[in-house]
Amino acid sequence: RLSAAVQAPIVGPILAVSIFPRDASVNDTHSLSRPHELAEVTKPQIEPSHMNRLIDIARISFKYHFKSLETWALDVITDHVNRKPSQIVAIPYPGFTVNPHATTALTSPTAVASHSALLSRLMRLAQLCAHTRLQIALTGVLRQLMEFSVQYAHLAMSLADELGLRTLRGIAYFEVMQRGDVVTRTHAHAADPRATIDAAGRLIISREQRLRLLQGYHRLTMVWE
Repeated sequence: RLSAAVQAPIVGPILAVSIFPRDASVNDTHSLSRPHELAEVTKPQIEPSHMNRLIDIARISFKYHFKSLETWALDVITDHVNRKPSQIVAIPYPGFTVNPHATTALTSPTAVASHSALLSRLMRLAQLCAHTRLQIALTGVLRQLMEFSVQYAHLAMSLADELGLRTLRGIAYFEVMQRGDVVTRTHAHAADPRATIDAAGRLIISREQRLRLLQGYHRLTMVWE
């Protein structure tokens, strides 16, 4: 169940959202200003559009220093991420039968792109607002997703490098080191700079990432010896 804090009456958020100025950095912060619409985001199941609006509310609350509303939105998001099974990314977990279709839904190109976009947006939000609980929850989700596709490890590597997340960086790089058949990005990949897998099925990484992998491997071999 969602925590009691996010199920409590939310008069403050209703008032705060209703007075937000229009902001080009979000889609439409007024779209959750009615009580019954705000109640929708605290239900056990959440629509993608409502998740996007929660992210918008948290970002603009941070920008305009509505701290209580920012905390409320981030806590609701964190509760949804932590749910078992999660409504954000449907990851099979112990106690549930792993459905082959569910696994395919996590690893198809469309699913990887969709999940990566949402997880990136959430992780950047958690970093922006310094929300440790959400960072930890998302790190756990990414760690589980790496078991299904090395592309999620690549996502975790990239986010860790961008945001300076040391714990996530260690987990992601170690996963790629164990499983990844990698190739350094070159001019040959210029046709699609966002591609993470080449025609041979190898993971495309930057020169900096390749160097970190080599450094990590060297340090590990020194420890093992």
